[in-house]
Amino acid sequence: MRVEVREVTEEEFDGAAGVAARSLSHLFTHVGDDPVDQLSAAYAAYTQIPWGTHLTVAAFAGRFVVAMAKASVPEMCWCDDIETAPEPADENEAGIMAYRRFLRPYHPDEPHWWFGPVGVEPGVQRRGLGTSVMRAALELIRARGGGPVVLESEPDVAGFYRRLGFDDVVRARDPDGIELIFQLLIV
Repeated sequence: MRVEVREVTEEEFDGAAGVAARSLSHLFTHVGDDPVDQLSAAYAAYTQIPWGTHLTVAAFAGRFVVAMAKASVPEMCWCDDIETAPEPADENEAGIMAYRRFLRPYHPDEPHWWFGPVGVEPGVQRRGLGTSVMRAALELIRARGGGPVVLESEPDVAGFYRRLGFDDVVRARDPDGIELIFQLLIV
């Protein structure tokens, strides 16, 4: 498979968000046990990320996104301005708000980059696509001044981020009871 790794355009972002939704829908347990409900909630969450608040790098096979990594730019993390966020309109937004509140104590007070989501299309995982998009994104972060970079990962994928230079900071359970490891890299 021939793949091009590059920053996505605004028009391409929905394709990247779709990869995130398909690869990470299992994390949306706050909407129930039905995989269709979880996938729908993941699509709703990831496609509504405001453009201009993040850097997104993707691996493209032709015109199709097969892997993606989104990093919120400093001062645009989900933790920022949590106190002034509007009240949730539905169950999915309430779950996302609970997650945002959960993140805050584990993120640096100073401006930082925050990775989330990072995903690889199911069926083409373990081919180096995630590594390629993460390395490209970290290079762009470095070129844009660097700084602290944080993310949270499930224990079974934390080693992937350690190989990229991230250090474990703390383990915690999110509001849905999912165990996560917060990781940090200074770029």
